[in-house]
Amino acid sequence: MMGSMDRRAAASLMLLLAGCKPAAVGGGETLTVWLAADYASAALYQDLDREFEAAHPGVQVKLLGVPWEDMPTKVKTAIIGGKPPDVAHQHPFSLGAQGFAEPLDAEWQAWGDEPAFMPGAMEDATWGGKRYGVPLDINCTVLVYNRAQLKAAGVPEPGAGYAMAQWRDDLKKLTQGDHYGLGLSTGAWHTFAFIRANGGEVLKQEGGKMVATFTDPKSVEAIAFLSGLGAKDHVGPTPSTKQKDYEDASTLFTAGKVAMIYTGPWDFASIRKNAPGLDFGVTTFPAGLDGQQRGSVQGGGGLFVPKGAAHKALAFAWMKLATSEKYALRLAKEQGRFPVRQALYADPFFKQDAAIATFVQALPGARPYKLDAYPQANQAFMDAVKACFYGADPQTELAKAQRVAQLAIDAVEGQ
Repeated sequence: MMGSMDRRAAASLMLLLAGCKPAAVGGGETLTVWLAADYASAALYQDLDREFEAAHPGVQVKLLGVPWEDMPTKVKTAIIGGKPPDVAHQHPFSLGAQGFAEPLDAEWQAWGDEPAFMPGAMEDATWGGKRYGVPLDINCTVLVYNRAQLKAAGVPEPGAGYAMAQWRDDLKKLTQGDHYGLGLSTGAWHTFAFIRANGGEVLKQEGGKMVATFTDPKSVEAIAFLSGLGAKDHVGPTPSTKQKDYEDASTLFTAGKVAMIYTGPWDFASIRKNAPGLDFGVTTFPAGLDGQQRGSVQGGGGLFVPKGAAHKALAFAWMKLATSEKYALRLAKEQGRFPVRQALYADPFFKQDAAIATFVQALPGARPYKLDAYPQANQAFMDAVKACFYGADPQTELAKAQRVAQLAIDAVEGQ
């Protein structure tokens, strides 16, 4: 009789490629590592690979870049074809939930280093109480604003206690002609920041069963607020139909067309590069409509060992080196990707920049977007959110999406 993880993997495989069967896994002394493309090109990983090869004679690291969004599908296809990489980069909890990542509890226990990692980061590597990877970096959404535009509109800079109701009033004051208060995004990850801040949820475990909770009143309220900023209040331009519409919001901000955006620390450097004269401030994500401060959505990613990988022990050793102090600090300083080890934030680098310091303060209140564990359920949620931005009723759309999502979740879970 198959275990629950085997059932999940089998169900996911059938959903991915009906009728395909896995082939035998080959061996070899090459450790294949797939990183997100913008990471793989970083010089620090060339240095890391040389150090790893020196410490493991006879092993050659083959590092490949894969687009972040394509990683899950490419890993699953490689597993089906019998040639998975040894290390891959994405959300380990998501691939673990679907049965495509090797459990690493024994490796973590032998390592004994878990207390050094931030709890939120460990959530990104954990599903069902099991560890399926090693966190690599971490981020969260914050609110970024144009100081000059706020001053011109008579809007005080947001700070402690800033909440959604006040935010909407301020955005109306900041919207003048073809200049808007806020750059909007329909992305599910970005949207979850509003849901979390408002006390809602999209996925819960109830009675031993995973349940989609899109119609949680706090979630509906949050999406009604967010989509209403554009469709009803007109304080932000209507988002485009492309997948990465959050890039439009950042472009509008650097062009001075919107006064605020909700984004993460990856945008700090690009703002300074593309708009060197723009004086911007950063604050933690606003509190919910009830005024209660809860935090926002957590991003970043981790490393995992795909199911059936040939070199599990070597893969875990590479992941340990990748998250060591030396390379974690380089990742932050050279690439703007922030560490998952709490002690590293004592480094002066994280205190000398006010924007980064504020982001670091926001990290403890952020949590991962766990709906990524169920791709079809996630797609249903994304489609519903997008429809709301174009005038659909949030309660109606989310109820329809929840029914579709639950069927997808049940199929993966074998329920």
